[in-house]
Amino acid sequence: MAIPLTKRKKPDKAGELGELYARLPQVECQIDDVINLELGDLKTRLNVFNWKDTAYLASETLVHLIRKARREKNRPVLDAAVKALFRRCEANLLRTVDNSLPNADKIREDTLAELGKLLARDGTGKVPDRLDLFEWRFNLQFQSLRIDAIRRETNAVNRNASLPSDATAVDVADLEAAFDKVASCQTTSDANGIYVPSPEDQMMARDIYRQLYKLPKDERNALIETKIIGLTEEEAGSKLGVSSRTIRTRKKNAIARLKSLKEST
Repeated sequence: MAIPLTKRKKPDKAGELGELYARLPQVECQIDDVINLELGDLKTRLNVFNWKDTAYLASETLVHLIRKARREKNRPVLDAAVKALFRRCEANLLRTVDNSLPNADKIREDTLAELGKLLARDGTGKVPDRLDLFEWRFNLQFQSLRIDAIRRETNAVNRNASLPSDATAVDVADLEAAFDKVASCQTTSDANGIYVPSPEDQMMARDIYRQLYKLPKDERNALIETKIIGLTEEEAGSKLGVSSRTIRTRKKNAIARLKSLKEST
């Protein structure tokens, strides 16, 4: 059975406990399915690279296997799971860190090193449950490590250089929840003008807006008016000069486009 997560989200009010982070239901089921596999069978699953394959293990599942193996001092499972996760991350970095960036190889190495440190320090330090976030949404957290590495290296090379726009997509399996997160943000047309309280929310908001501005204008406006500003479809249609049915269709198409942009590791 999957070990429960203990990290909590920032509470809405002072003095209250925040909501616990929760894995996606399919990840919970997957962990239960593989947690007691024999090493040979587990390695077979770890060697499935196509994320569309039903035998493919989510990166969140791999993190759980790594954490559990470390606690139990199960070196064979630990080594196999770490190797599989880092192989995916290396492939991700080759796709997402453009060679035109200053010291691109070092950025990739530093990102992997930061992930390695987090795995090694799990259960220790001021934030012992930091890796709960990687079991919650791995791609989002790994993206954060990558952007931090880009920022550090860019600043080291040229203090006046602007951070390149990160063109990859946030994991939008829970797109509705993502919009709920950013609905109360102060926004501008510039993604970096978004303000949200917590680091994970800020990363999610920035990426959602970055992807929004890649959508066709009519679809983008329909989504912003209904999902972020909070208008009804009728109100949005009146504002944009189209029918509520048109708003509904544009919104549906926009969400489908965003879901297709899911980044994988």
